[in-house]
Amino acid sequence: MKGRSWREVRAEVIEEFPGLASEEAQRERFRTRTESVARVRAHELAALREEAGEAESPPHG
Repeated sequence: MKGRSWREVRAEVIEEFPGLASEEAQRERFRTRTESVARVRAHELAALREEAGEAESPPHG
């Protein structure tokens, strides 16, 4: 059984909830996605910095 495409689902949802298609709703979703990506990138950068710091520190012994 083949599932529905995201376009079909989106069209159905927007038909049921027309406010989701508004420019304000689109901007809010974009802002939320942008913040989410920024948060992930910050964690990745922190991990890279931590690795680099560990690589530069002298061995304990």
